[in-house]
Amino acid sequence: MRTFIAGIAVLGVLTAGLGVFLTTGWIILVGASAVVIALVVGALTAPATRRQQ
Repeated sequence: MRTFIAGIAVLGVLTAGLGVFLTTGWIILVGASAVVIALVVGALTAPATRRQQ
C-alpha cells in the first residue's frame, strides 16, 4: 500500500511539473490534486499501519 501511495505522489509531482513546463493550468491542477490525495490517504492509513506492527 505504501508503494502505491508513493507512486501516486510521484506521478502527481511529475504531472504538475509537466504542467508547469507546458504552462497548462489544468495539468498542474491534476498533478497537485494527485499529490494531495496521496498525502491524505497516507495520513489516514498511517495509524492503521502502526497498530499492525
